[in-house]
Amino acid sequence: LGYIAVSDVPIHLLIGSALAVVGGKESNKSRVAVASIARAMEEKGVYGLCRFVKTDGAEPVLGVLIPKTDDDSNEDGCFGGDSYLTDDVGKYFILMQLPFAEDVQDIPPSKVP
Repeated sequence: LGYIAVSDVPIHLLIGSALAVVGGKESNKSRVAVASIARAMEEKGVYGLCRFVKTDGAEPVLGVLIPKTDDDSNEDGCFGGDSYLTDDVGKYFILMQLPFAEDVQDIPPSKVP
């Protein structure tokens, strides 16, 4: 859908489970393509906005693609033994769901008596 500055995506709006988006396990070209886009987005300080449908017949959701580097991926053992996720290409995306605008409400704090 487009790109948005990192500073314009408040962390409290990220909802749902995080999904890793990588190139194919068997395809070095797809891993290089994902790594190139992730690197460029990281250098420009932007996230990608996307429409995501997890399964056939499911409703589409608004998502944000957050570029990650190999330096970030294995600090806590993330992705276990899947070395193709953190090989020499070493860049991928984290996909997080964002709410649609009509789902976000500003609720004023209530006064405590």
